[in-house]
Amino acid sequence: MTSIIPTAFTPLSTDRSGDASPTIERAANSILPVAWQQGDRVTISLDAYEKGKSTQEAEASAEGFWRSYFSMWTISNEPGKKREITMDGNDIEILEYKGGRLVKQTNGNFSASGVTLDTLIYDTSGDVTQSIHTTLSATGTAKGTMSEASMSRHIEWFKHGEVSRTMDDSMRLQSQYRGYGQIRDDIGGREPTMEELIAAAMEEQSDSLEDLTSAFTADYHNTSYAAEIAEYKGSRLSRRVSLQQNSDFVNMTNRTPEKQQGMEPHTTAAMYHDSTTHLSMTEYDQDGNLLRTSELTDRQKNSQEQGDGLQEQSVSVSWYNKGELVKSSSGHMTLHEAPDKELMKRTNLLQVLNTSHEEYATATPQTALELLSNDLERSTMEPDHFGRSFTESRFSNAFNAPGMIAQRGSGNAAYSLRWKTEFYADGYKVASQEDEESAVHNVRTTSGTFRTGGGLTENAIPSTLKRTSHTDRSYDHGRATDEASINVSEYVDASANGPDVVRTHIAGTEQHGFTTKTDHRSLDGGIADNDRDYNLASTGMGKELGYSLADMHVLFGRLNTRVL
Repeated sequence: MTSIIPTAFTPLSTDRSGDASPTIERAANSILPVAWQQGDRVTISLDAYEKGKSTQEAEASAEGFWRSYFSMWTISNEPGKKREITMDGNDIEILEYKGGRLVKQTNGNFSASGVTLDTLIYDTSGDVTQSIHTTLSATGTAKGTMSEASMSRHIEWFKHGEVSRTMDDSMRLQSQYRGYGQIRDDIGGREPTMEELIAAAMEEQSDSLEDLTSAFTADYHNTSYAAEIAEYKGSRLSRRVSLQQNSDFVNMTNRTPEKQQGMEPHTTAAMYHDSTTHLSMTEYDQDGNLLRTSELTDRQKNSQEQGDGLQEQSVSVSWYNKGELVKSSSGHMTLHEAPDKELMKRTNLLQVLNTSHEEYATATPQTALELLSNDLERSTMEPDHFGRSFTESRFSNAFNAPGMIAQRGSGNAAYSLRWKTEFYADGYKVASQEDEESAVHNVRTTSGTFRTGGGLTENAIPSTLKRTSHTDRSYDHGRATDEASINVSEYVDASANGPDVVRTHIAGTEQHGFTTKTDHRSLDGGIADNDRDYNLASTGMGKELGYSLADMHVLFGRLNTRVL
């Protein structure tokens, strides 16, 4: 069986600029409290930890921790910039100056239960423009090669002494590893299928991480990120945004010092992901009334197997005038991967963790805590650290699949899409419009018999057949009064004496009160030739989704701005 490892391997892109911070050595574990160390783990209280250490040992451990896990000892060569560092036991204070002016102050503490950091950022007048409170800790029960850790932050921005924005976010990471050789041994020495690899990577293991040093590993990670952002104008809430991203990742990692199966030493490759993103936004006008609400749920499952990808999206958007609902739209899309139509790219593990190959693909697999604490200063000081992957998705318009279908079509991919819009006046529904479009695989491309003088030419055989429908309704005080609908579908008209042709069947219905009219006809050509609104569903869904995504991307893109 052919190996599932790509022979011509291209490393995962991290989309990360700047020099990579030094890789955290395995020996750094020796400076951590017992509850954080690798191997057989025990949870001990802070009191027990402190009683079990002398003052000198505790201070040495604290200094070792800050030096190993926090890049505060390094600073740019920018003229006039310096740091003053003061340590007292497990506590630390870092004062950063620029041109003789205090620009940043950080106070930290590390203990058996985790790390806490508080940072204040000042403007040229000496006023606080941003405050960040961060906690990092190992969570759950470490078992074998499985571990779990989490980081949470509360961030506030200030303008003229008032809070202009707040953000609460958290990243939870669960990590587990298996030796690739052991997976093959378990199934009789052959190469695993993709399904077998994914299942094996998720199984609990009794091995220790040290057993996997300099090995080829199958890595499973579950990430769960949540962010809540609130923006204010004066003292009034103007916008609230929520981002939630949950993902399962399976990677193959070459932790050996030599190139193997097309992979360079200390690199990793994505084998599988199952990612769900949920976005919601609520906006208010200057009087505090609802202006717009929007919500997106996107799920994508895909692996390196060709054609097995699936993406689903649900979208809803409502518009208000002075707090009164005037327009409401909702829809759902399902899209299947095809050989000529890959699904839109999703962020990989390195992008989600905002880390590099060198930091991730170490000789010995890292615990979840180590992965989250790589370059701790960046992850705690940069508000967009974990949300940056979503921000950068705007360059590929990765979440607006309906808009891309409307512009470029679906190729040979099967899909279905439904979009409905309702209009309101004085609290009553007055009209609605519902559009559907889909593409289904044409079974005649793979079956059928040879007929002399019949059949489509090879290039004319459509791989998918399109279907659309449109329904318009009008209402009187919320009660439907009139309705018009049309259903359009492509089909292949087979001929015994000549070439097959693609034709379109149209069925229409109009209902006015108790009167109903129907019409049926078949026309030459496909849907694009006979239905001028054939992409109305994807256009409508893509347009509304585009508005919401643009606003959310702008908001996440300016999170690192200190003063609004």
